[in-house]
Amino acid sequence: MILEHLSIRRYKSKSAFEMKPGKLTVLAGKIGTGKSSVLEAVRYAITGVSESDTKADVSVKLLGGKTIHRKGRTVKVEGTATSQESVRRMLEDGSGVGLDSMKVITSGKLLASMKADKLSEFLTSFLT
Repeated sequence: MILEHLSIRRYKSKSAFEMKPGKLTVLAGKIGTGKSSVLEAVRYAITGVSESDTKADVSVKLLGGKTIHRKGRTVKVEGTATSQESVRRMLEDGSGVGLDSMKVITSGKLLASMKADKLSEFLTSFLT
């Protein structure tokens, strides 16, 4: 799964944030500037799991695919309200990656706990 566009509104410290990731995108900054919040917002859009309040408005456009938009408890794909189960099936069919794997991949706490060499190896595995 490759992100083509990410839009975040009202998620933790991110009142408004947009980006078009490249093949490899690095978020860098001082402690407390919201780097982890970006990853958590992607997780929220895809899985519905949030470590924060759920008043966020997050859209994730998948490369060559569809846009998942989550606002509060509502999730839409291509502008049509749907269920989390439908999102899960769409992701599994389109990427071969299951919802549980998505939760692991987008876990900021898990990634933060990895040593640099293992993190590099893990992230690089998604580029091939």
